[in-house]
Amino acid sequence: MKSIYSFRSYRRYIEAFYLAKKTSEPLFSYRVFSKRAGFRADTYIWQVSSGKRNLSVDQIFDVALALELSESEILYFESLVHFEQAESKMARDVFAKRLVDLKECRSTQAEKLVSRKQRNVFYEDPFMPALLLCAAQKSRPQAESDLCSLFGLHVTEAKNVIDRFLENEFLRVMGNILEADWTCLSAKMKLTEKSGQNFLKAHLKIASVALEEQIDKQGVFYSSSLSLPASKLHECKEAVSDFLEKLSSQFDWHPSNEVFQANVQLYKITPGLLKEGFLKRVKDA
Repeated sequence: MKSIYSFRSYRRYIEAFYLAKKTSEPLFSYRVFSKRAGFRADTYIWQVSSGKRNLSVDQIFDVALALELSESEILYFESLVHFEQAESKMARDVFAKRLVDLKECRSTQAEKLVSRKQRNVFYEDPFMPALLLCAAQKSRPQAESDLCSLFGLHVTEAKNVIDRFLENEFLRVMGNILEADWTCLSAKMKLTEKSGQNFLKAHLKIASVALEEQIDKQGVFYSSSLSLPASKLHECKEAVSDFLEKLSSQFDWHPSNEVFQANVQLYKITPGLLKEGFLKRVKDA
């Protein structure tokens, strides 16, 4: 399950936590969830996650404990609740700023947790994140089987992939389940480093192949040109970030043997790009 810092809705986080917990503990229910948070009503947590009820100030900490959050994560969850339930724009803006500050603090900590060597190892292959997602939240035999069926790996190759994840602590064994350390995904790549640039370049090339294979099939490919004033650029970047965050929080929770890649590019059309693209083709014609 993704870190709480990747969510902009505490209701979506509660829902994602429940679904992930239900997967690992089939007997887990909203009734059990509500009782752990100290609510008498069996459906209270469900009503909160579905937007039918709000959390009071006194209830935030109890729910946070039921969500098994750390002390720093509780601070983020508390701000997330106030942000989502704010009735005025001023209050919403205040908590939005606090969420950004807490996330930046967490990003700094994540950078410290994920060494440069680990990050380079993780991003040296464009399929590494997909391999990790495929293997996570499963038993090792199931993970190896899915890696073989999805990526066409030989059994020995699948075993080596998982061994490498375990060696670099991208995966850890919890009971008989392989749990992912999501900090390797949430830690920001340094695009000034060659590994970060190569990773993105590789995915752009892969996307062009996927376009040929999957257009009008499994894949969805959209493109849009925007007339965007400089004053709106930051807002547009935030919208892109929020979109990916929403996509991840809604769909990226369940163990699966199918992995999809979502790429978003937002870049300025410059004279240099025109010369390399349209104007060059006109000249050649």
